[in-house]
Amino acid sequence: KIFFIDPYHLLRFLGPLAGFLIVLSIYYTVKASFKNIYTAWLAVFLYTFGLWLPSGVWRQISALPQEFAGIFFLPGIHFLNLFFKTEKRIYLFLACECLALTVFIHPYVTVFLAIGYILVMLVNLKKLLVLKNLAVTAVSVALSVVIGILPIILGFVLGYKPHSTSFGFIISSMDLSGKAGIKDGLVFTENNTVFLILLFSILLTVAFILAHL
Repeated sequence: KIFFIDPYHLLRFLGPLAGFLIVLSIYYTVKASFKNIYTAWLAVFLYTFGLWLPSGVWRQISALPQEFAGIFFLPGIHFLNLFFKTEKRIYLFLACECLALTVFIHPYVTVFLAIGYILVMLVNLKKLLVLKNLAVTAVSVALSVVIGILPIILGFVLGYKPHSTSFGFIISSMDLSGKAGIKDGLVFTENNTVFLILLFSILLTVAFILAHL
């Protein structure tokens, strides 16, 4: 109100900004994992122009919470993997920050970030079972989840309910009988979104792990 800025313009600006940050997170994560700038640009190209992914053009320019949470998805997996490789706690704390942010922003992304974290932990199970690593990992992850849900708990206390569409989207996406198709000649739609994102997450996680073997 002070600067007489129409909220509509802010919303229109935040959508493309989130899309840009997602692309930036993909570039950073792939480049840091594979140490190859060309692989990073290839990943960016596949995401930006690969309409077969469950992220149409309209999602990349919309101010949606799932897109904001997606910014921290790949960096979180990357930082957790770096923690087990280097045993530097700063990477664990960064991974936990990503987890706390996704818990706070959108439960759908949190589900798949948790799957990615579990896969990384299973691959690094030998290091995870070291008492020192196990203790600091368990405490850090638990605290990040608590921090992420604190605003939600505060909302309940104040009488606000969580956005039902976010939780309903998770349940409705569990239907594995969806059919794929092209919508409006631009966006590839797939009702089986959970299955697609799960496969995509597993492939990315495995690729990151293989890159550090």
